[in-house]
Amino acid sequence: MKAPRAVLVALAAAVLVVVVGTTPAFGAVRDLFGGKSYVGRTTFFSSEGKRGSSTVRLVLYHVSPARTEQRWRIGSETDTEAPTGQYVQVSGRGQVVRIGGHKQGWSAGLVGFVTRPGEAKQRVVITMKGRPKGVFVLTPLQPGVLKRDSGTLTYTHATG
Repeated sequence: MKAPRAVLVALAAAVLVVVVGTTPAFGAVRDLFGGKSYVGRTTFFSSEGKRGSSTVRLVLYHVSPARTEQRWRIGSETDTEAPTGQYVQVSGRGQVVRIGGHKQGWSAGLVGFVTRPGEAKQRVVITMKGRPKGVFVLTPLQPGVLKRDSGTLTYTHATG
């Protein structure tokens, strides 16, 4: 039994998309479709706030050959220690909208969403200042699982 020509064309197109999307030589094509590749630099910040503790992970990605982008994550896969208080079972991610400085003059602004299993997403802003020791402020932009919090921040390590 012969396969219809349209099925063969569709199959060939699917194989081409997989090959182009996974081959490093076609990185520009992946970028065209919004693909990002991990650069290998991850920085961890452990926070101890008035309402609990957690770890925020900053990750550097290649967006295009000429541009990198930092993203942040919070949650069990990012914690160097188990979260406590209001941060238990919370996960989230977002963009690093501002970062700069060195050592104690270092600062960052993070914007994104957090949630807990079975709960709605909540938009938050996290500001961080100082490294290796510093301070943070978490400000919810809408009602949700987290309340406003502030406290100390410790730069734990970077990988990659």
